[in-house]
Amino acid sequence: MAYRRGTVSVLPDRGWGSQVQREQGDALRAVAGHLDELCDCLQGFSPRRGWPAKQWMIASTALRMRLPSANQGLSDLTGLISAGEQRSIRWVFQLNDVCRTAREQLHDIETSLEPLLDPGASSAERARGANLFATIQSGLLPTLAEIHCLLIQQITDVDVGDDERLAAARDSEGHAAANGQAATEQTAGRKLAGELHRLDERLRAMLDVYEEEPSAIDAGFLSDTDRAMDVGTAIGDTYRIMKTRVYAEDSPLRADRNAWAAFEEQKGEFIEFYKSAVSAVEIYREVMRAFRRTKMTAEPLSRRGDLKSVQEDKHVQVAERAVCIEAISDFQGKVSAMLTSLR
Repeated sequence: MAYRRGTVSVLPDRGWGSQVQREQGDALRAVAGHLDELCDCLQGFSPRRGWPAKQWMIASTALRMRLPSANQGLSDLTGLISAGEQRSIRWVFQLNDVCRTAREQLHDIETSLEPLLDPGASSAERARGANLFATIQSGLLPTLAEIHCLLIQQITDVDVGDDERLAAARDSEGHAAANGQAATEQTAGRKLAGELHRLDERLRAMLDVYEEEPSAIDAGFLSDTDRAMDVGTAIGDTYRIMKTRVYAEDSPLRADRNAWAAFEEQKGEFIEFYKSAVSAVEIYREVMRAFRRTKMTAEPLSRRGDLKSVQEDKHVQVAERAVCIEAISDFQGKVSAMLTSLR
């Protein structure tokens, strides 16, 4: 039987009679894990038809980042089926059929998302895309469930065997991997993921304060010394680590072709959200500087303008503040969604 670890089904080990069979079993478990992650994303994704393109970009990020690994997993299954030994002909045909259906549905998911991610798409195009997405989403879930059941069938047919022998084998394999290049790359990847999650938590903590009390953001813009309070700095730090560590020639993510493909696909959107956040922060920073200069003037209120002008100025400040917080929230939401693919 399969058991759950977090949100991903983990298939039990089996007592393979040879190294080749053991490697095939590991590969099948890896594919099942990727497909389960996609299934969890689909189950947790509840879009609204009236969403603008920006909201679709953020909300669908985690789902879209799992499509490359799911597609690759389905392709890998074809090779594993061909290389397998003593496989039931009926099982092979069933798996081939359902994998073909899944590939078609994944393609249709990507197609349905195109107008939903396009700010220039018409209302009619967006409505058709939303309807198509909902239809495919409801059909893809049972397809993935069927693949999972077929994989469990194949892997769990053989007795697990001696627990001590399996534990010793795992320890031996783990020791060998720890001394290899793969282990080094995994360590670097985990370290990078940890740094990114900490930056994301830093931004999220700031936003929690701003959403509860919007005027709290003003302190960071008015202060000349408290750099840690400057949300613009937090955004810049996040961008720099993404640029120099994630999207770099020596990025540890390149060791995982699926993770790298997922991040590469999101690069353009990440940069656009970053530019929007930086622009909004710069504009509001200028608004706050002007506000500070006005407050510091010694002229009486009556000579600075009438009450109506003061109200208008305040409305402008509040509106720009709201735009700024929204842009920061969008950027943080995009980064947070991208990081869900890093374990």
